[in-house]
Amino acid sequence: MNRFRIATGLVVAITAVTLGAVGAFAKTSHVLLWTTHNNTGNATVVCGITPDVYGSVYSSGAMASVNGYYPGLQCDAEGLRNPHPQQGDPAVALGQGSAGKARIIETSQDNYESSHFTRMPEHATWSKDGITCKIDKATVSCHNTAGHGFTLRKGYFKAHN
Repeated sequence: MNRFRIATGLVVAITAVTLGAVGAFAKTSHVLLWTTHNNTGNATVVCGITPDVYGSVYSSGAMASVNGYYPGLQCDAEGLRNPHPQQGDPAVALGQGSAGKARIIETSQDNYESSHFTRMPEHATWSKDGITCKIDKATVSCHNTAGHGFTLRKGYFKAHN
C-alpha cells in the first residue's frame, strides 16, 4: 500500500512538473537551443544561439550600428538545400539588426551555445538577442528588430529580407 502511494505521488509530481514546464512556454521562451517536432516526435527544425552570426548591434561609444559577428540564430532543417554547395551542411543564419539578413550558410558542425535541447510546443514564441520566432507545428518563422527574417520547415526555406 505504501509503495502505491509513493508511486502515485511520484506520478503526480512528475505530471505537475511537466505541466508546469509546458505552461512556462505560454509566454516567450529564452532557451538557447530548441526543436520543433512532427506527429511522430521526430525533430524537424533545430534552432539555437551561435556566437558568430553576421549582423549589426548599436554601439553607444560609436553612437551608431556596428557591423560584425555577434550572437545570432542558426537553424537546421531536414531537406534544406544549399544553392551553392561548397563544403559542410546547409543551415539558416539570422543575425541582429539591419545587417543581419537571413541567409543559408554552410557549417561543418553546429556551434550552438548550449547542448541542452528544449522541445517547443505549437504556438510558442521564442526571443533572444533581438530575434523573435513563432513556432507552428513543424514550421518556424523568425525575424529580427530590423524586419529581416525567414520561414523554415522540412524541405522549405524562404527569406523575408
